[in-house]
Amino acid sequence: ASDYPNITFIVDHTGFPQERSSEYFENWKKSISEISKIENVKIKVSGLGMAEWSWTTESIRPWVEHCVDSFGVERTIWGSNWPVDKLFGMYESVIYSYKEIWKNFNEDDKHKMFKGNAEELFNF
Repeated sequence: ASDYPNITFIVDHTGFPQERSSEYFENWKKSISEISKIENVKIKVSGLGMAEWSWTTESIRPWVEHCVDSFGVERTIWGSNWPVDKLFGMYESVIYSYKEIWKNFNEDDKHKMFKGNAEELFNF
């Protein structure tokens, strides 16, 4: 990505973590932190149910929070991963969880992550 600074790259599905062990999480965090240093890379926070079918708000919270901590509000994009995530929960539950995790952000930042950053990226 750093060789192509005029192209925006997206890390899809939160980097598609495959496990929920502590060791895996620490390695994933290092990788996410490292790639976030490249300014033309953004992250789409989505798909966390694919590796944890019985996910909860609290089980995905550290993954979501690390993405925002690493990429910042300006380079974080929320995605529902619908209809695939329908296998792992209801749409309302997915929305509720992200709203709960991001409840302490101001309205402008929440708008950016839920909608504005995607609109800007895809020229909506």
